[in-house]
Order: sequence, then structure tokens, then C-alpha cells
Amino acid sequence: MKQSSIIESLRQENEDGLVAIYRLYNRSLLFFARKYRASVQEAEEVVSEAFLKVWEKRTEFEHLDKIRSFLYVVVKNLCLNRNRKSRFVVQIDDITDYEEVLVEDTDFLMQIVRTELLAQINQEVNLLPEKQKMIFELCFMEDLTIEQISAKL
Repeated sequence: MKQSSIIESLRQENEDGLVAIYRLYNRSLLFFARKYRASVQEAEEVVSEAFLKVWEKRTEFEHLDKIRSFLYVVVKNLCLNRNRKSRFVVQIDDITDYEEVLVEDTDFLMQIVRTELLAQINQEVNLLPEKQKMIFELCFMEDLTIEQISAKL
């Protein structure tokens, strides 16, 4: 689905637009949320809640970059709020505020880039033949030496 048709679907309250956005950003958002949440289930709950917020504000988005910014900021805020376990919830009502937050917080922006890169790497690693995938994971995920990998195999 093209960017313009995704935005148009959202504005027309067509769930296909939300599904397309989910497919684009879900995996990266889960990686990102896992930096803040202890369990996969908690990260999934936060990401699901973020997509619900996109649906609530579906008529306010002009392009996918704004949706992406919105999603990352919402996920970060939801995670931090849950971590604090307080009743205080940060609310930003104007969509343009989300882009400003991203521009001002370069560390946050670097985390987003890193998260998206890791998601792409993971996707490509999953395409490798089983032995190559195992070697890659032992080398880069478990940080084993060549000798340790040879002994394991």
C-alpha cells in the first residue's frame, strides 16, 4: 500500500490503513519497547496501546513520518510511565509536538535508528540458511570466539 493511500485509508476510517502501519512499524517498535520493558508481553501491550492512539488521532496525520514519530514518542512515554508506576501521564496533544521532541532528543533519535537497523538485520538473518544463521547468532549475539563456535558445532 502506498504512503498516500495509507493516510487516506486512515482518514476514511478504513482499518486497512492501520493494518498497513502496523506491518510497517510493529517489529521496530517492539525492539524499541524492549529497551524499557522487562517482558515481551509488556512491550507488546505498550505497542498495541500506541497503535490504538494512532487510530484515535487518525485524521490528524499528514504523512507516514508523522505517524512514525508519534508512535515512537508514545511508546517511549508509555514505557516510562509504566516504569514510574505513577498516575502522572505525559500528554502531548498536537501532532507537531512529537516531531519537535524527536529533533530535540538526539539520544532518543539514535535509539530509534538503532532499533530500526536491528529489526532489519534480524529480518535478513532469518533469511540465512540454518547453519549460517546459527554461526551468525553465536558470533554476534553471544559474542563467542571462532574457537568457541567451532567447539560448539
